[in-house]
Amino acid sequence: MRTYEELSDDFWNDEKLQNFDNVKNEDYDKYLNELNEIIESDSSNIDALKLKYFILYCQEKYGEGVELCDYILQKSPDNIEVLNDKASSLYFLRKYKECIEVCQRILELDPKNKNAIEQWDSAYLIANDSTLPKPIETLAAKIIKYIVLLAAVILTAYYLYYLLFVSPNM
Repeated sequence: MRTYEELSDDFWNDEKLQNFDNVKNEDYDKYLNELNEIIESDSSNIDALKLKYFILYCQEKYGEGVELCDYILQKSPDNIEVLNDKASSLYFLRKYKECIEVCQRILELDPKNKNAIEQWDSAYLIANDSTLPKPIETLAAKIIKYIVLLAAVILTAYYLYYLLFVSPNM
């Protein structure tokens, strides 16, 4: 049996897997089988578990991916990378409420996590459910809102100036 490091190196350097569009599930299965052996001998190997999640994600096995993320989170509950992975899988399973709950957890741990903010926003928009919590307003969104407001005030002031001082003189 190969070590995780050897398997991981082979996986990331496998030319067949470089182009995701042409990869078949069978191409991943050989790696999954070896990963399962590694995980059976050392179930605390978080890196092996995360690589298994990545393969499941590539195979569009999102339900299995969520279960694996839950398993990893039992060992490492504040693992932001795994929480992001879980949110992505829930999103693709169209479990938007659960996806948003995971995003909220991520943002408790890392308030500026871009993936969680975007995932929450996207899940909220697609779900079209007013009972779901609204996405947080990002700093960029606040700045844009104030720029638009400032532009409206400046344009209004300019228009009033034009009406009062410029147009009567014409």
